[in-house]
Amino acid sequence: MPGTYVRCAVTGERIPLEDLRYWSFERQEAYLNARAATRRAAEAGGPESPTGDAASGREAGS
Repeated sequence: MPGTYVRCAVTGERIPLEDLRYWSFERQEAYLNARAATRRAAEAGGPESPTGDAASGREAGS
């Protein structure tokens, strides 16, 4: 039924809205689980990436 789910940005699987737990505010994407969210963050290489400066607690340029 339309409006009751979103699709995972990585897997394409349906995520019922009541089960949505992983969302990127920056990319406006939904993720099925933590693994999918981490995978997308690593691919994007952005500030949400677990390997970026934001994850290490260091400020950019320091």
